[in-house]
Amino acid sequence: MSSNIDQIFIANPATELLNGDLFYIGRLPYGPTNDMAILAQSIFPTSVGAIGNLASYSDTTGKKLIDSGVNFAGGFTFTGTLTGNTVVTFPTSGILVTTAQIPSFPIAVTNGGTGLTSTVANQILYSTATSTIAGLATGNNGVLITSAGGVPSISSTLPAAVQGNITALGTIATGVWNGTPISLTDGGTNAALTASNGGLVYSTASAFAVLAGTATAGQIPLSGTSGAPTWSTTTYPATNAINTLLYASSANVMAALATVTTGVLTTVAGVPTWNTTGLPIALGGTAVTSVTTTPTASAWAGWDANKNLSANNFLAAYATTATAAATTTLTVASAYQQYFTGSTTQTILLPVTSTLVLGQQFQIVNNSSGTVSVESSGANLVLGMAANTVAYFTCVSTSGTTAASWNYEYDAQSAGSGTVTSVATGIGLSGGTITTTGTIRQAVPSAFAAYTTGTTTLAGSTSTKVIFAGVEFDTNSNFSSSRYTPQVAGIYQFTGVLDLSSVVFNNYGCQLYKNGVRYKDGPIISPAVSTEDGISVVAITIMNGTTDYVEIFGYNAAGTTVDVSNNKFLCRFEGIFIGPSS
Repeated sequence: MSSNIDQIFIANPATELLNGDLFYIGRLPYGPTNDMAILAQSIFPTSVGAIGNLASYSDTTGKKLIDSGVNFAGGFTFTGTLTGNTVVTFPTSGILVTTAQIPSFPIAVTNGGTGLTSTVANQILYSTATSTIAGLATGNNGVLITSAGGVPSISSTLPAAVQGNITALGTIATGVWNGTPISLTDGGTNAALTASNGGLVYSTASAFAVLAGTATAGQIPLSGTSGAPTWSTTTYPATNAINTLLYASSANVMAALATVTTGVLTTVAGVPTWNTTGLPIALGGTAVTSVTTTPTASAWAGWDANKNLSANNFLAAYATTATAAATTTLTVASAYQQYFTGSTTQTILLPVTSTLVLGQQFQIVNNSSGTVSVESSGANLVLGMAANTVAYFTCVSTSGTTAASWNYEYDAQSAGSGTVTSVATGIGLSGGTITTTGTIRQAVPSAFAAYTTGTTTLAGSTSTKVIFAGVEFDTNSNFSSSRYTPQVAGIYQFTGVLDLSSVVFNNYGCQLYKNGVRYKDGPIISPAVSTEDGISVVAITIMNGTTDYVEIFGYNAAGTTVDVSNNKFLCRFEGIFIGPSS
């Protein structure tokens, strides 16, 4: 039987298993009487399709399957033993009841498990030996430590070795953990501090301390005298703009003074402020922000664009000396006006020219009855001044010590009479020997020039005196209050020029008044349209040299007022001595 089966298998091997297939079974002793057959469906109660597909296989207890590929369908329950080279593919869902071939529970460490069947809450797992895991006993308020052998545990204290490391690092000198303040030398505060909101920590002589915070904004800490700091009573602003200054705006309150582009810090009623309109004269300033070129009372004067300096009068220094047949030595610091009185002679040494500037002058007046000899610093005669004469000495060289370094103008102050027998050098006379007896008169130059420094309003239908407050020069100081009163008798020429503004169609004229009475008129003008126009007068008259005086008036025939402008170039009053009247 067995050989026939083998021959059949070789000749016609089965590729599938059907329900009607017959299994032939031989039983010992093998023979015709012991052989038997059984249908496949008797072994597999349910239909079997092809080899390797078991749609339902539940009666498998105690049986062995030997196959190269068994695929269990979903929902199948298998109980049995798999042997040989069987490859089993399990479904993605279902229940698998394991056998001895499937690992038992709990899963050992060697199989990727823990070997434990249970744990307690908060337990930490660790390896107690090779392939052995155990649970670490729990503890409250502890730290995880290890023993000298490396065994972990939960402890409420640190190991001695760890505590030694902390001590060795110097954090805690003695290793005391009971809340005692740590000393300053060990990096502590050496004090039990209480926090204060906004407070500052500072050091006393032995410990740290806390300066309690302040409820007042803007206070700053102040150092003590090697003692505890305190909060300032004064408050300060939190921010300041660039370039601002701080000042006490009220008691114990500092405020910021806003800055300005250009200014000087001054105070007004004690309050600091920036002055941008000129530092007052009382504080050493000029009280102006630009140069004052028009003479103004109690103000600083300045040069105009042409380097001219204006004033009603320049008050030159004055000195007087009684002649005593001695020598008066002048220096660069000497007064401009030098007057000499008395009845004898005097010698005057002019300053060393190297100490002067070119054009520097000195006025010497000889009111004595003797001769005053004026010499250079090198004792060279410059001029012998007769009695009652005046001379102006001008430095024309700053390098010499002889008379050549000086120029002079020499004038007589009054007429003299008597017998002339010779002509003295410097008197200004020339010619041969004078042999007659009579009176000699020397012309004394006298002149002035004045101008307006403000407007003069000409009333309608009348003549009005014009005010000339500026004086360009006045050789004999005879011009005052817009009036000229010469002190040398003779013939004079006077000129008046006025510039009128906003005139209307009418008659206007410039008039010379003598001794308060209309004396000479200039041409009358009658402008056709409102414009700026000029009027003038030129006159020659004899002045008695004592009381005679002249003034300039403006005539306005219109019913409205007209102004004489403030213009030193267009509004002038001038006069000059021409010569003696006899």
